[in-house]
Amino acid sequence: MGSPDDDRHAAARLAQLCAHLAEDDGPLPVDPALRAQVQSIVSKARAGLDLAEMRADLDALHAALRGAGVAAGLGIHRDATSGGYRPLTGLGDGRPILQVLACPMELCTRVEPAEADACRDPMCQVLDQQMRRVRIEP
Repeated sequence: MGSPDDDRHAAARLAQLCAHLAEDDGPLPVDPALRAQVQSIVSKARAGLDLAEMRADLDALHAALRGAGVAAGLGIHRDATSGGYRPLTGLGDGRPILQVLACPMELCTRVEPAEADACRDPMCQVLDQQMRRVRIEP
């Protein structure tokens, strides 16, 4: 059994996998071995398996991505220029109602800003479900 830090690390890696699945370029769409590893993880997540049961698979995929030339693998360092997480906007005066989009099953750590003008919330690429809106209380 892993520690809470191990679970947080696995959740962060799953969040990165979700973000990588939304990318059109990179090794995931073209490398059959990587696609097989990804499909295994996605199937386990959709079946409701615990993060601890996916940790070894996520670690193996991280290593395989690094071997395929993705320097960060499933690392947690992303920025807006790479299609990663964007900063929250609209934090003006007063106490605005803040909403973010999060993993639909509370499985990973992915969080995106909820855009009021968006016609449709983004999808979780791992679970194939719309991300859920979460209100952040000040």
